[in-house]
Amino acid sequence: MRIAFLGKGGSGKSTISGLFTLYAAEKNKRVALLDVDVNSHTASMLGVTEPVIELAGSESVHDIRSHLKGANPRVEVHEFLNTTPPGRESGVWTLDENNPITRAFGVVVKHGARVFTVGSYSVDRIGIDCHHGAQEIAENMLSHAQLADDDMVVIDSVAGNDTFGNTLFMQDMLIFVVKPEREGIDVFQRFLQLATEAGVGERVFAIGNQVSSDRQEAYLREHVPDSALLGVIRANQVIVDDRLDDMPLGLKHIRPADKEVFDTILAKAQTCVQPPEERHRESIAMHRKVASQSWVAGAYRKGLEDQIDEEYRP
Repeated sequence: MRIAFLGKGGSGKSTISGLFTLYAAEKNKRVALLDVDVNSHTASMLGVTEPVIELAGSESVHDIRSHLKGANPRVEVHEFLNTTPPGRESGVWTLDENNPITRAFGVVVKHGARVFTVGSYSVDRIGIDCHHGAQEIAENMLSHAQLADDDMVVIDSVAGNDTFGNTLFMQDMLIFVVKPEREGIDVFQRFLQLATEAGVGERVFAIGNQVSSDRQEAYLREHVPDSALLGVIRANQVIVDDRLDDMPLGLKHIRPADKEVFDTILAKAQTCVQPPEERHRESIAMHRKVASQSWVAGAYRKGLEDQIDEEYRP
């Protein structure tokens, strides 16, 4: 299953995705936490102290795409789009410890979970690129992922509607972390509208976060549909104080009421997993759309629809 946590900046999505990752791993899920946010600090929040090899580094991108290309004759390493689909001879990303991508870039944290970090801007791209370019390598990994039944990819995603600037909205669940404030509600409602127009509105859910009063909780419940709201997480000053002391997130920061919310997410996720055939169909449709754009011919070559292997079956 693939679960993306997103929300307005400052909503706490990195904290929530980190805690949920630890909780799911403790529940015997094999979990990869993929940090695609431009402000990449999920690894440090989970106690990683050693240097992290960023996925978006030029050498990393080449190595990952070389593996994903495999022996696929329809794809060249330098012609990967964010939507380039797998073929019969492609390499795959799995959560097995001997998978080249997982072995090289997945840093083990508590309870055996692994965190993968896209990274932020490189110096040579400042002023001439947006962060979506860096996120493309995460999109390539996700499109070539093969997950076992108890595998879970948790995505610490981008801020709200930026998700629609690429394929990150094409996950099994899109969980919007929303604070009890008018601005957060406005961003959530706009996100839900865009998701509905994109045909994925039924995958959108929400959790309230940093709620400090009954009035704030009532405000959230008034403005978020009951069918979408999976629970409310109250403000946790212990986490704030511990992070000031540079202490990592841990299971001790998950209170009984928080566990109920996380259990609700795990249960809902079981009903939201897309069939591989449906996911591949959506991916192919998106690739046709991207490959037809005029900028593709200028940056790569015209006709990248020929990357599609019509006989591939996931």
